Amino acid sequence: MFDGPIAGKALHPLAAGGLYLLLRALAAWAVGRRRGAWGQVLGALGALGYLAAGLAIGVYSMADAGIGPIGRLFTWPWLAGMAGGMGLWIALLWSLGWREGPERTPPDRRHRRKSQRIGTASGLLFRGLTHEATLAVLRASCAPLMGVYWGSWLGLLLKQASDRLHPTTRQRLAQPGAREVVYLDAALDWASAALCVLSGSLWPSLLSRGLGYALCGLARALQGRRALARVAVGETSSAQD
Repeated sequence: MFDGPIAGKALHPLAAGGLYLLLRALAAWAVGRRRGAWGQVLGALGALGYLAAGLAIGVYSMADAGIGPIGRLFTWPWLAGMAGGMGLWIALLWSLGWREGPERTPPDRRHRRKSQRIGTASGLLFRGLTHEATLAVLRASCAPLMGVYWGSWLGLLLKQASDRLHPTTRQRLAQPGAREVVYLDAALDWASAALCVLSGSLWPSLLSRGLGYALCGLARALQGRRALARVAVGETSSAQD
């Protein structure tokens, strides 16, 4: 599993990864539950900036972070099909698991529509960039010690543990309708790590995450329309009675 003894080459990326997790936890504690649209923008800029700084000063390598062309054994059509299949499968399972319940139906129609979205387009963009940049940082932190394969999986596990300790995540896990979005992000993290391990590049991972968000948003919108139609029929029947 290990490529060699723990030396400066592996210690510096590991220390940088630990510092990133610490800064991420401190930022989450400072922001708390007040994180909104600007919080998502700052989170994405912070993760991307940290990754760029690590690459610029030589702590991280482009290959370990997954920034580069895909491996020679794979082609874009094959990886695009696999990424699309993963996104479609996750969207199917996720949409089947998210059912409209009475506790998720606010009385106001405007709030119903808002609760049926998994996020705005810009919010999903920044959220996806934050997730992918975090995976890249942790992957590049662990790869010099354990190799790209095991480093990718360890980075994924570290991110999942860090996400569970995030106060916003704990808050959303207690809310029906919001917890499913947390599960969606976690599932897309696993798909992203698998594609990066197979291809050696994060570009198919970005494609899979984007397709996953788009398909889940479409599925949720269709479910929301059916739910609103059922509510409208019920309100009409009640008024007639």
